[in-house]
Amino acid sequence: MIIEVGKTYNVTNANKKCVVEIEMYRHKDEDLKGVNTEIVWRTGEFNIEITSEEEAESLQDMMGEHGSEFCTDCFDTFEMESCWDGQGEDLEPWTCGWSSGEFEDFLNEYYDADEGGYDFLMERDFEPFECLWYISNGIIVEEVEV
Repeated sequence: MIIEVGKTYNVTNANKKCVVEIEMYRHKDEDLKGVNTEIVWRTGEFNIEITSEEEAESLQDMMGEHGSEFCTDCFDTFEMESCWDGQGEDLEPWTCGWSSGEFEDFLNEYYDADEGGYDFLMERDFEPFECLWYISNGIIVEEVEV
């Protein structure tokens, strides 16, 4: 298949548990203090509208058995259609904003809390500002008929 500008393509993972959602949170009072939540999903499905030759080349390079890793950050126009069966959530700190031992205490509090995720982070003044999706280990691409 040749990827063309102006067309929309449906992208799914070729193998299970290879879809990763990374949501980035920044502390509202301390710009360098942040945390990423990372969730691995069993499956994920995206619609990608190709708006430039660069995007067409990127998606073309991501296809096939030895294609490069798929990342939504490579495309201006995409929609996450669905994801299924999250396999747990990990937190990764931005290394420059946390003092020694501070993130470990934060992480323990996070995992001990009744409510984790978005609510926990918002209550502690962290605000989401970007979400990226990756698919490793191969993708399946089909043209979407409009």
